[in-house]
Amino acid sequence: MKANHNSFLAVAFALFLSIPFTQGQRTLNWMGGTPGHETDWQCPKNWYEGRLPDEFSNVSIADVSTRSLVYPVLKDAVWINSLRLEGNARLTILNSGQLTIYQDAFIPHQENLKVNGLLNILNELEEGGKQPATASLAKN
Repeated sequence: MKANHNSFLAVAFALFLSIPFTQGQRTLNWMGGTPGHETDWQCPKNWYEGRLPDEFSNVSIADVSTRSLVYPVLKDAVWINSLRLEGNARLTILNSGQLTIYQDAFIPHQENLKVNGLLNILNELEEGGKQPATASLAKN
C-alpha cells in the first residue's frame, strides 16, 4: 500500500510541476479582416482568440484563399514559440518587421513567406522535412 501511495505522490508531483509549461503554450489562429486593420499582425481582433501571440504561442495561419484572402503582415518585432503556415497561407515581414521563432517553423512552400525584414528561427525549419536550423533571413 505504501508503494502505491508513493507512486501516486510522485505522479501527482510531476503533473503539478508540468502545469506552468502546459498552460504557458497555446495555439493562436489567424483570421484577419478587421476593418481598417485587415492584415495587421498586431491587431488582437485579427486572431480568433482575441489576443496577440507572444513567445509562448504556437501560431497557425490557415489557408484562407477560399474565404477572406487576408494574410498577416508583420511590421514590428515579435517573438513566438512556433509557426505553421497551412496550405497556401502567406506571411509577409516588412522592412521594419522582425519575427523570432523559438522552436519549429513549418512553411510548406518557400514562396508563401516574404521576408523584407528579419526572420530568426532558433530551432528547426520544416520544408518538406525537418532540418536543424539556427537561421536568420533578411530581405529575400
